[in-house]
Amino acid sequence: MSNSSFPQKTPGEMRVLVVDDDPLQLAYVSALLKSLNITQVTTADNGTQAVAVLEQTNEGLDLIISDLMMPTMDGFDFLWQLAYRQSKIPVIIMSAQSIEVIHSAELVAQLKFLQLVGSLEKPVTKERFHDMVKGLLS
Repeated sequence: MSNSSFPQKTPGEMRVLVVDDDPLQLAYVSALLKSLNITQVTTADNGTQAVAVLEQTNEGLDLIISDLMMPTMDGFDFLWQLAYRQSKIPVIIMSAQSIEVIHSAELVAQLKFLQLVGSLEKPVTKERFHDMVKGLLS
């Protein structure tokens, strides 16, 4: 997918929301972002918390990285919430679910006109993660 429609930012300017119910995954993805000099990282344990972050920041985010399977509000429902808000924030989906489930989430994102950057299968590799996020940086 083309990243040309995404605003180009320097790593220090990027504000990222990482949504995952696994504390180790949150720490790992935060560390991967930091390795790209992206330090403005907010985390949420589930979609409900992520929606609260969106409301507090007035959608002042540059990237959302979200897991699919979480308690309270899963990634699919969170994608629907983003669509409901007509969000233009770029989204990366990550999941340990089957490739079919991941493709279903990508389809939901596309049908709801979300700015889908792509998807990452867990365990997320540093190389693939860096390749995907670097496309958003100037």
